[in-house]
Amino acid sequence: MAEDTTLRDDLARDRTVLANERTFLSYSRTSLALVGVAAVVFKFSDPLTGMIVGSLAATLAVFVFFWGLRNYQIMKAHLAIDSEILEEISTQEAPVAIEVD
Repeated sequence: MAEDTTLRDDLARDRTVLANERTFLSYSRTSLALVGVAAVVFKFSDPLTGMIVGSLAATLAVFVFFWGLRNYQIMKAHLAIDSEILEEISTQEAPVAIEVD
């Protein structure tokens, strides 16, 4: 039963890592789409509107990318800490029973 729990915990941790990576990729995809919007607005709008809206979209793209990167790194750090704690707990020896007279 203990092996099932360990396997289940390992698989849950792997699913969490993959979900974290998917989330980062979605932030990156959104950022790339915003860069595309900025390029289209710069190219096909009148100069004043294109400059304002394009700059806003480009700035938002950079913000979204770095926000996603920050979240990814924070979650990665939390997972590393959790893994270290679980490994430490699993390697600890069971307490020795002391008989008291």
